[in-house]
Amino acid sequence: MPGENLTRIEAQERRAIVDTHSYEVALDLTKGDEIFGSRTVVRFSATEGADTFIDLIARDVLSITLNGRDVPVTEFADSRIWAGIHYEMDNRAGVALGKAVAGKFIERARKDGAD
Repeated sequence: MPGENLTRIEAQERRAIVDTHSYEVALDLTKGDEIFGSRTVVRFSATEGADTFIDLIARDVLSITLNGRDVPVTEFADSRIWAGIHYEMDNRAGVALGKAVAGKFIERARKDGAD
């Protein structure tokens, strides 16, 4: 779900394919009361050919680099930065489908008298 950390099941599945070696986090707290900058480096190894993600709850992502290559910031969606065999079009299609399903659910609930 958007804005939430990974689930226990996701953590277990990720642990089966990812071995995290280290995290390096630098924060810039001089940007204001509600906004801060950060740079995070995650060093890990993973099962070849597997796909996974890094969970991140943030309003904006300015840049993403994976194995020295720039990754489009559109790969950040719903608190996930995808790493591996995952494509931006999957994010767009998944988000569109989720919005459509939510819209139908809300429409039905309103017809049933929900606020």
